[in-house]
Amino acid sequence: MEVNLLAVLVAAIVSMMIGSMWYSPLLFGKIWMKLSGVSFPKSKKKQQQMMLTAYGLGLLSSLVTAYFLAHFISVMDADSAGAGAQIAFWAWLGFVLTTQFGAVIWEQRSYKLLLIGGSNMLVSFLAMGVILAVWPA
Repeated sequence: MEVNLLAVLVAAIVSMMIGSMWYSPLLFGKIWMKLSGVSFPKSKKKQQQMMLTAYGLGLLSSLVTAYFLAHFISVMDADSAGAGAQIAFWAWLGFVLTTQFGAVIWEQRSYKLLLIGGSNMLVSFLAMGVILAVWPA
């Protein structure tokens, strides 16, 4: 099993870029903040520190996700955009959506939050799947 670490890094960065846009005020950021109860500290310094920590941990999480998705793609011998997207879709459906749905069931979170977060993860997974499948090992 070969995993191209540069492809993993690029896939993780692309996932972060998608998330940054997804949760920006241009797309779903305002409604997500309202529904989730997230607010930013009033202090600019604390706000910057919080964002730096969040982006650092988010990148780490995206790297782990991309790395494991790369293993799935390698095991399945996917070498086309369609095959990578298909594997990513099934991984998203089986692991991500079901996990996020648990928050709706047990934490009584909003279905709208599930839709926002789940669709972000779907687009991110599809993008990572395509990148990891077509990037030579």
